Amino acid sequence: MEFLTDLLGQGAVSAKAVKAAAQDAGVAWRIAERHDVVRVPVDGLLDPLRASNFGLSTMGRAVDEDAADFLAAAAAGRHAAGLIAA
Repeated sequence: MEFLTDLLGQGAVSAKAVKAAAQDAGVAWRIAERHDVVRVPVDGLLDPLRASNFGLSTMGRAVDEDAADFLAAAAAGRHAAGLIAA
């Protein structure tokens, strides 16, 4: 299997993963055409999720098994809190 170096420095990824990411980018473009896309920094959000006493899981997966989904939800909360404070 062909491997490419991940530009984010997280090791190697397969060509199949790169193709999937490109397809996801196309989906994101179509979403941005119809919605206001807001970029929210996720720095500092993962550790509190890990430390939560609520036993967080989604579809049976823990925070570290599905970090992207948990970070997306936390980022939405961060954005909403910013809107309320404004």
